[in-house]
Amino acid sequence: MSMISHIHQTNSFPKTVHFLYSTRRPSAESEIDDILFVRRLSSIADSKSVEGRLRLSLFLTGEKDDKRIDKTRGRLNVQKRRIAEQDLLACMGGVEDREGTVCYICGPSGMTDEFVDLVKEMPGMNEKGVFIEKWW
Repeated sequence: MSMISHIHQTNSFPKTVHFLYSTRRPSAESEIDDILFVRRLSSIADSKSVEGRLRLSLFLTGEKDDKRIDKTRGRLNVQKRRIAEQDLLACMGGVEDREGTVCYICGPSGMTDEFVDLVKEMPGMNEKGVFIEKWW
């Protein structure tokens, strides 16, 4: 969140930022806007200075079929599942799009290990552009 906020405040957004955010809702009764950082991320994505360069995807794990949760809410794409390999592949584009790409992966160690290995092995991806922060 701090990196996106800094990029926004300094008006230094690159061509495109894909932000994949996976979490659980605080409770079954809570709304999407109650999730930590969702309002702030949506506000940044909707700002004129960003001009559609921030693509937000929210992945809600452990969800039942809740009719209150739309698939799209403004610039926020909501999925009721975990982030998967195909989501990363879609963000990374083709081989020719990966030069200069920076990937920051943060989360539980099992997920981060799997995703870092996947991204580093993608053709055209420089592994020096892959950064990681593991929880516990």
